[in-house]
Amino acid sequence: MMGRHHMRLLSQLDGVEFVGVHDVALAGRDSVNGHTVFGTLEDLIAAGLDYCVVAAPTVFHLDLGLNLAGAGVHALIEKPVAPSHREATRLADAFDAAGLVGGVGHIERFNPALQAMRHKIEEGLLGDIYQISTP
Repeated sequence: MMGRHHMRLLSQLDGVEFVGVHDVALAGRDSVNGHTVFGTLEDLIAAGLDYCVVAAPTVFHLDLGLNLAGAGVHALIEKPVAPSHREATRLADAFDAAGLVGGVGHIERFNPALQAMRHKIEEGLLGDIYQISTP
């Protein structure tokens, strides 16, 4: 789900050329929203990446991140960056050893709707909040 948001936002940024998507759920498709779907991560990397966003289920982050670091590709990996501290450390060490940026995505922190809600709560405009649930 987060991949769609990243794709939309990156596609709108000046100076960013959106190369394509690799998602096993899209196997057999040639494109999604006008962007090329690559069958493997290796094919996507071979297309020429400076930077990659990893918005896959957390269980796949270590493998994807290590492959990107090994290929010399900077990455933003959605949170949680890994399912365990050990795996997160392996990712951090791999990007550091390669002299690459390996960042953790916090896209929702900058969501305008959530920022507005945070301000309304801080200003006391919503009363006492006991629980917030989102779909």
